[in-house]
Amino acid sequence: MDDSRDLDDREWDAVRALQPRGVPSGPTTTPIFNGILWQQSGGRRWHDLPTRYGPWHRCAERLRL
Repeated sequence: MDDSRDLDDREWDAVRALQPRGVPSGPTTTPIFNGILWQQSGGRRWHDLPTRYGPWHRCAERLRL
């Protein structure tokens, strides 16, 4: 069951300014960020990350930046 909720455009605009400098941004940034939120909500396993967020290892790597 997927009970998470992705950020909408307005929420993403508010969060975008909080990203550390030097972190790559672009069209894949939003799914990666939402994937991190998905994993962090409830301590889910990275390997269970839904494919709509991209490869699990990319989200995990971005969280470590």
